[in-house]
Amino acid sequence: MKVLNQIEEKFTTTHWAIATFVLLFAVFRFNALHTINKKWYRSFQLDSDKLIIDALIINEFNPGQSFLKKIKTQNHKIKEKDLLALVDVKSIESIEYENYYSQFGLGKFLLLPVWKLSLALKSDSNDRYVFAHENIKTFMSLVNALVFTLFFLWILREFGARSYVVFLPLALIFSEWILVFGRSPYWQIWSWYLPMLISFFILQNQGSKKKYIVGFTAYFLAVFIKCLMGYEFLSTILIASTMPFFYYYFLGREVKFVKNISLLILLSVSAFLAALFIHYNALLSVGVSGMDEIINLIAKRSSLVSGEVSQEYLNSLNASVFEVLWTYLTKKIYELPLLLYVGLIIGFRLKKNKLSGPQKVIALSKTTLIMLLAPLSWFILMKGHSYIHTFINFALWYLPVNFLVFVLLASRRKS
Repeated sequence: MKVLNQIEEKFTTTHWAIATFVLLFAVFRFNALHTINKKWYRSFQLDSDKLIIDALIINEFNPGQSFLKKIKTQNHKIKEKDLLALVDVKSIESIEYENYYSQFGLGKFLLLPVWKLSLALKSDSNDRYVFAHENIKTFMSLVNALVFTLFFLWILREFGARSYVVFLPLALIFSEWILVFGRSPYWQIWSWYLPMLISFFILQNQGSKKKYIVGFTAYFLAVFIKCLMGYEFLSTILIASTMPFFYYYFLGREVKFVKNISLLILLSVSAFLAALFIHYNALLSVGVSGMDEIINLIAKRSSLVSGEVSQEYLNSLNASVFEVLWTYLTKKIYELPLLLYVGLIIGFRLKKNKLSGPQKVIALSKTTLIMLLAPLSWFILMKGHSYIHTFINFALWYLPVNFLVFVLLASRRKS
C-alpha cells in the first residue's frame, strides 16, 4: 500500500505516458520482455508482410500502382528465414509478380515515404532493402506504441495509478496475441484502435460544434483508411469503436447515445462503400471484373462461396458456427478463463438484481459484456475466415475485451 501511495505521488501522467510508450515500443519492436515465443515472433505473418515489401520494391520501377504485390521469380523471391532477407533488384524486367486483389493496397502508400527515405540513405548499398525493411518495422512499432499508449492513458485517467500499475503488467504479459502484430507493415494495428480513440475525442468535445464535426470527419477517414488497407476484422473494429459511448452512458454521462451511435453507423457504412467504390474502380483499371472479385472476396470469408473450392475452403463451408466459436473460446489458454472472469465479476457484484461496487467498475463491467459482440461478430459473420485463420484471429479478443477485463482485474479494490 505504501509503495502504491508513493507511485501515485511521484508519477505524473507524463511519466506514465513515457514509460508506457517506451515499454510498448520495446515489446513491439524487439520482444523486449520475451513474453512472445521467440520463433513465433520472428516468423509471424511474413507471408502477409511480404505483400507490402514486394509492392514497395515494384513501386521503384512502376510507381503509383494500386494493390499489393507478390514477387514470383525465384531468383528475386524474398526469403523467409527469421527476419525477411531482401535481395537487391536491378530492373523491373527481372521481376515476375502478381497483384493481390483482396484490397486496394493503401498500406503501401502510407509506408512509401519511410521506404524511399531509407533507400536514399543507403542508395549504394547492397543491403538497402534490408535496411529499409528494418526501418519500416521500427516505424510501425513507434506508431502502434503511440496509439496503444493513448488508449492505455484513458485507462489511467479513469481508474487511477493504483489500478494502472496492475493493469500495465497484465497487458504486457498476457497480450501476446496482439503484441506480436506490433511491427507488421501489413496489419498496421493502429488502424484497428484509431476509430475507438476518435470516439473518445468526439465525446470529450460535444460542447464544441467545430471539434464535434472534426471528430466525426476523422472517424469517417479512419474507417475509410482501414478499408483501403484491407477489410479484415471490420465488424469487430466498428463495434469496438462504440465502447466509449456505452461506458459513459452506463456511467450516467450525457453522451447523446442514439444520435452519436447512429452517426457512427452512417459514417461507417459510407466509408466502407466509398472504399469499396475505389477498390472496384482499381480492379476495373487492370482489366479485372470488379464486382466478381469483390463478391468472391466476401463469399470466401463468410463461407457463402459456391462452385469448386480447395479442401481448406470446403472445410470452412462445412464447419458450423458453434464449431468456430468453440475453437475461439477454448483452444487458447488465455481466452476462456478471462471470459469466465467477466461473468464472475458481474455475478459477484449482483445484489438484488443490481450491480454493486464502484460506479466506474460497474459501468465497465456492463460495457465489457456488450463488447463481447465485437470479436464474436467476426467469428460468426466471417465464419470461413475465422475457421481458416486461427493463427491470427485470436487477436480479436483484444478489441477491446481482454484489455477491459485486465482493467476489471486491476480494479477490484473499493473506491
